[in-house]
Amino acid sequence: MNYRTLLLLGAICFATLPLFSQLEVSLPPNITICPGETITIGPPIVSGGNQQYSYWWTPTDELDDPSNPTQQFMPWMPMTLTVQVTDTDGLTGEASIDIFFIPAPVFETTVVNNQCAQDANGSISIEVTSGDGPYHFQWSNGQSGEGLSSIDNLQSGQYFVSITDANGCITPQVTLVETISDLQINAIATPLTCSDTEDGAITLQPAGGSGSYTFDWDHLPGNDDPQNLTGLSTGFYCVTVTDGVGCNQDICLAVSAPASINVTGLVTGSCGGANTGEIELTVSGGHSLFMNISGRMGLNKRIYQGLYRESILSRW
Repeated sequence: MNYRTLLLLGAICFATLPLFSQLEVSLPPNITICPGETITIGPPIVSGGNQQYSYWWTPTDELDDPSNPTQQFMPWMPMTLTVQVTDTDGLTGEASIDIFFIPAPVFETTVVNNQCAQDANGSISIEVTSGDGPYHFQWSNGQSGEGLSSIDNLQSGQYFVSITDANGCITPQVTLVETISDLQINAIATPLTCSDTEDGAITLQPAGGSGSYTFDWDHLPGNDDPQNLTGLSTGFYCVTVTDGVGCNQDICLAVSAPASINVTGLVTGSCGGANTGEIELTVSGGHSLFMNISGRMGLNKRIYQGLYRESILSRW
């Protein structure tokens, strides 16, 4: 620091004042943090100048506003953070702080998958090979405890674990327990053509799994039944499909039928043998498209006295 001496005329008085060539800036000591930790640094301690300061922090990549005297952010890697302070007279100064990371634990994960979709024989085991123990494990299935590095009797699915080391650093981990024989069944039920026929059908389309498939329909004897069914009446049909390693899936389907065709007629008679009679038919049930044998639907006009027969045909 340089100094200058002032002499006041008219009095024997001397004053020696500091002459600042730059600002003095200081930050806290270097810090060591956990990976993924959010930190707050600043404001820096500044002396000298005219007390009207502006700030600029570098590197700027991870900072929301580098001009803010206080920085709060999550470093993604070890770094040196530097702040430059400038007053309105152009004096400057800077300081830096080094940010280090506590090494995250290194671990190996062993997974035992389920053979079948309905099994609950899966397991996850974690072996920590380096880091600062002891370790606390918090699993997404509710189990937790120090040293609880494995869980078992798991169904297939995704499991999360948070590993906390002796420094309080938390390392998350996601592990998937899979199904080896993933048997899937697509089934199609074909309804009856009419309410009084027995021509319904069920078609099965199994996929996945291992090896060949066997089929066991509840209403049929034995367990070596056909894959698809025809000639069915209305009702519920259930089947168990088993693959080559014993994994199975159950599925039930309903075979339906259209409502019975109902016909009502309104008759207006003719007089004196003239063709002035009318028959008006109202049809319900069946399918949406109706035809009659005579080719006339609804209202038949200009008919003579007599007996008339109409046949109603319902089509898909």
